[in-house]
Amino acid sequence: RLRQGLDTVMKLLSNISQHPHEEKYRQVSKSNPNIQKRLFPECFQLLRAAGFQDFGDVLVYRDDPQSELAEVLMVVESLVLSLSDASRVPAATAPVGATSSSVPKARPSAESKRAVQQGRQDRAKEEVRRAQATA
Repeated sequence: RLRQGLDTVMKLLSNISQHPHEEKYRQVSKSNPNIQKRLFPECFQLLRAAGFQDFGDVLVYRDDPQSELAEVLMVVESLVLSLSDASRVPAATAPVGATSSSVPKARPSAESKRAVQQGRQDRAKEEVRRAQATA
């Protein structure tokens, strides 16, 4: 359910980012059965952090897409990536008796990608904490 909720938030935010002038992407009915099934409370907090506002039973994005939307979208994307990484089976371990010189070393680009991803995850967690504090 976590993955489904984050994928849905990512899609909602991406739609606004890709189609900033289309009104149909700027409203989310909280009573929609599909929305209720897919989104958990923190998803709604992420949408609010991105710039959505509550108007009764509807969340509405009224502003021009701003940095908050892009930042929350990046955070959600990194959370989805981290879920994908967590579900992967760990790589095979080195054979017994293998030395550090015989085991291939990780590429620096993979390490830098992990560092960027970790930074995004940290920002995502902080964003969720802020959203929970304001709720």
